[in-house]
Amino acid sequence: MMETSVKAVVFDMDGTLVDNMHMHQRAWREFLLRYGIDMSDEEFHRKNAGTIVQVVANFFPHIDDEAELMRLGLEKEAHYQDIYRGQVQPIAGLRDFLTRLKVAGIPMALASAAHQGNIDFTLDALGMRDFFTAVTGSDEVPVGKPDPAVYIRSAEKLGVPPSSCMAFEDSFSGIRAALSADMRVVAMATTHSREELAAFPLLAVLNDYVMPDPVGFLNRQP
Repeated sequence: MMETSVKAVVFDMDGTLVDNMHMHQRAWREFLLRYGIDMSDEEFHRKNAGTIVQVVANFFPHIDDEAELMRLGLEKEAHYQDIYRGQVQPIAGLRDFLTRLKVAGIPMALASAAHQGNIDFTLDALGMRDFFTAVTGSDEVPVGKPDPAVYIRSAEKLGVPPSSCMAFEDSFSGIRAALSADMRVVAMATTHSREELAAFPLLAVLNDYVMPDPVGFLNRQP
């Protein structure tokens, strides 16, 4: 194993491995309209955070039955998969980036707010499941991002202290979760602009994963 200052890397999925947040937003909007729910972009983004059950509860505050909230969430996810199937593509340079880290012996984990069904959908479409030593989704943690639980759980699975991990994220809630877990964070400028991301103490902001030396990139970070 090549010696690096970063002992493990933890990746978010949506917006980080794939540039797909616009598809999730479309799926949510179309799903909510089925139930006569419409709202401003500001309200939508404010409520669209947490696990699938938490998000559905935000949109359907009159429903307190968890089984029904999950049923609605899975209905939305099925719609998302229907409209996104056949279009799933990795962010440029991702496969080479992951391959270089794997060859260097750097363990990698996936820490997603997504339900396991969406994780399987995306990893199988990308053919990248084997890169990740550990996969943790919303099914395994009591609360979603910005709570750090999913990142702390990922570090535990890898057997690496969170402070020795580098996280790759795209969303405000995900960045807050990784920082709260005491991880160093690199942001992908997919969901938010570089100007918006400048509000956070990030190691770097990337448009994609295209670079000549991914392991060197990790080692150059403080």
